[in-house]
Amino acid sequence: MNFPRVGRLRARMASVVVITVASLFVGGMGMVSLRAAGGTPFDAIMQSLNAMSTSLAAISNTLGVGTDPEPQEVKLSTGSVYVDAGQSASCVLQNGSDHEIEVGFRLVDIFGPIRVDETLLIPSGVGMNFGAGPAYGPDPVEGFFRCEFTFTGFANDVRGTVNVHDPGLAITVTADAR
Repeated sequence: MNFPRVGRLRARMASVVVITVASLFVGGMGMVSLRAAGGTPFDAIMQSLNAMSTSLAAISNTLGVGTDPEPQEVKLSTGSVYVDAGQSASCVLQNGSDHEIEVGFRLVDIFGPIRVDETLLIPSGVGMNFGAGPAYGPDPVEGFFRCEFTFTGFANDVRGTVNVHDPGLAITVTADAR
């Protein structure tokens, strides 16, 4: 699973600890070197800041702090919803990212069969849907279904749902993907 918030929090905490330890260590060294060298307080502060900056840059590079995470394979799934005879089920996905995303859509019967399996290229800011049942063709559906969405990127790039439609296409049930 991808936990971007936990990773960012851990990186920020590591940065704070490193900065605190480095400040105490380098600050103490600066005062000792000031007294030994007979320089001014400003010289000591500049030496300490330069040493701290060098140390922090090396530590940040080692820990990967400040680097953007890489896109990964993401699979989101909705909860299962019941579709009664005469109703239709649809999977809806909105691309909220700033780039187009190739997404695999699947409408899955909880007992195994995959009713619909499509791959679509969705432009930025655009939503698309597909489904099964009278609203989408002659194939009747009845039972419990869920939608699965797979793509490369970040989970917060998209918003997905499964909807159940009455014959008049009014949505009666919806469940979000997580």
